[in-house]
Amino acid sequence: IGFSSRGRLDNLMPDGYKQHSSMNEGLIVVYKVSEKISTLSSRPELYGYADVDGNLVIEATFTEAKPFYRGVAIVARGGYIGLAGCVIRLQDGKYGLIDRTGKILIEPKYRALHRFNQEFDDGLMTYQTEDGGGVITTQGEVRSYLPGCNDLFYCSEGLAEVEWENDKLPGAPMKYGYVDSDGRIAIEPQFDYASYFSENLAAVRIGRLYGYINRSGEVVINTVYDDARPFKNRLGIVCKDGQWGCIDENGKYVVEPRYNELKWHKDKLLLTRKDEKWGLLDCSGKVLCTPQFDEIGTFSGEYAIVVNHGLKGIINKSGALTLKPRFHDLDVFAENLARAAVKDDNGQLMWGYVNSKGEFFIPPTFTETKSFSDGLAAVRSPDCDKFGFIRPDGKLAIDHLFDDAYSFHYGRATVALATENGDKLFGIIDKTGKYILPPEYEEVGTRYCEGLCFAGKKRTQA
Repeated sequence: IGFSSRGRLDNLMPDGYKQHSSMNEGLIVVYKVSEKISTLSSRPELYGYADVDGNLVIEATFTEAKPFYRGVAIVARGGYIGLAGCVIRLQDGKYGLIDRTGKILIEPKYRALHRFNQEFDDGLMTYQTEDGGGVITTQGEVRSYLPGCNDLFYCSEGLAEVEWENDKLPGAPMKYGYVDSDGRIAIEPQFDYASYFSENLAAVRIGRLYGYINRSGEVVINTVYDDARPFKNRLGIVCKDGQWGCIDENGKYVVEPRYNELKWHKDKLLLTRKDEKWGLLDCSGKVLCTPQFDEIGTFSGEYAIVVNHGLKGIINKSGALTLKPRFHDLDVFAENLARAAVKDDNGQLMWGYVNSKGEFFIPPTFTETKSFSDGLAAVRSPDCDKFGFIRPDGKLAIDHLFDDAYSFHYGRATVALATENGDKLFGIIDKTGKYILPPEYEEVGTRYCEGLCFAGKKRTQA
C-alpha cells in the first residue's frame, strides 16, 4: 500500500504482488508472490510495474526489472538465481529495454545492457554479447559492434574505457583502451589498466606502474607511480613508494607523498591517514587538521563526527573542533541541536541534546533518541520504555505511547505498537499525535519517495 505525504492512502499493491523497489517516475517495480518451497530455489521471481493507483500496468513477465529512468527501463528474461562472487543474483539472463507502456524497445537478448553515460542524455546504451559488445540506441539501432570487446564502461567526457581480450596472447590479461560516444575505437587497447577520463586526463597502468594520458592517448604524466586515481578538483591522488600524495595536471606535487592513505572527502576536502590517525587537507594542500583522530565521519552540512579513544566529538569544515571528543555517542547537528550520549553511574548510555558549545541543552535523561526534524524529536523514556516526541525546548509534545518511532518528514512520522506476541505493527501520525494511518501494518516506510512511502500487509493486533 502507498501512503501519501498529503495524508491519504494512494494505492494498493495488486493482489498477489509485493513491492521490489521505490517509486520512480510514477512507476514501481513489483514482483509476483511465488509458491517457492525454499528461498534457495534457483527459479527467479517474475517482475512487472504498478502505478500510483495500484494498477498492474506492465505484466510481471521479467526475471529482472530495474526502475524507470528517463522513460525507459532495463529488463531481463530467462536465467536462474545463483551466486556471483558474494552476491546472489540473476545469472545468464538476457537483457533488453522497455518503455512506460511495456513495449519492447530492445529485445532481451544481450548478456548485459547499461546506460552509456550516467546522465543518459544521449539516449545511448552499451550492450554485451557472448563474443563482443558495442553501443546501441534506446530504439534498438546498433551504432557499433566490437568483436572481442569484453566490457564497455560508462562514458565520461565523451570517452569510455573498453576491456579487450588480448588476441595476440590468448589467456593473457585484458588490454584497455577507449571508445568515443559512437562506440568506435578512439584510443587503441594498449594499457594494462585504464580508468575513466576526468578533467581531460585518465589514469592508466603500463606494466606495474601508473601515469596519466590525455584524450589523444598520449602519456602526459609519466608512468612512475605505484597507483593513481582519477583527477578531481585539478588534483590526482598518487602513490609512490607506498606513500600517498597529490599532483597537479603537470605532474608537480601539491601534496608530497607522505601519507599512509589519502582520499577525497566531501566538498573539496582530503582525508589523510598517518600512523593510524586521520586528518584533513583542503585542495590546495593546506593542512586543516593534522592526523589526530581514530576516525573522521562523513560531513553532514558543515559538521562531521570524529572519534578518539572511543569518545566522539564534532569538527567543522575548517578542521576546527566544535565539540571535543567526550561523548560516548554523538550525532551531527540537526536544527541546531546534536543528540549526545554519556554513561550514568551504572554505565548505561543516557541520551540528551547539546548545543554548539557542547552544553546539554536538553539533559541526558532518555534511553534512546532520534535527531530533530520538523521541530520534533522521538525520545524513549526510561520510566515507561515508550517513545514520545519532544520540542527543541525539551517539553513533551506527543506523549510516550509508542514502542518504536522515527523522525518526522512532511509533518508525518512512522510509529509502531508491540503486539502480545512481540511483533510490531506500524502506522503514521501527524504532529499532534493523531493517527492518519492506523498501526495495522507489518511494514511502513520512514521516508517518502515522489510523495509516497510504502505500507505493506495489513494485520490486526493479536
